[in-house]
Amino acid sequence: MEATVRCVPTQIARVDGQEFATGSKPALCFRGKTYALGIINDEEEIHSITLTLRDHDKCPILMYGIEEYPVTKFISHMERIMEGKSISTEALALMRQWPNNPEDFGDEPIPDKPTVAKKPQKEKGPNIIAIISADLEIPSTKIRKFLRTQGFSAPYTDEIKIRKALRNYIP
Repeated sequence: MEATVRCVPTQIARVDGQEFATGSKPALCFRGKTYALGIINDEEEIHSITLTLRDHDKCPILMYGIEEYPVTKFISHMERIMEGKSISTEALALMRQWPNNPEDFGDEPIPDKPTVAKKPQKEKGPNIIAIISADLEIPSTKIRKFLRTQGFSAPYTDEIKIRKALRNYIP
């Protein structure tokens, strides 16, 4: 569920048939599929308000410097206010359950992706060719090419035999 901190209108004035927001408050907004809920600190209590999706999307996001105001910071701010002011049960439940589940707004739950058991992989030891290449300061491609001419094939696992064969290597 999308949760953002937005400035929602609290007072609306109608002038010449048009509505203008004359007052606004920061609100913790939860957007659903059909409507949105906002939690505001009103004069008497902290409570939730219902917004249409159109109104929710028009409300500007509250900024914290150059970033969006963090939801967790707003919740902790509201918790400090709750120490001296009452809060509605719906608003408290929304804050306590955040991050919310789709069921909170009547949406279908999103099933988790089924986990597929992975086949156990064989433990791979250190890359012997890379180690020998670093020791002898010879490119690993040249070492592999030489080993193939000596009858070796991948995977190269026997370090003792490889080093013994490389004694005959002439660059």
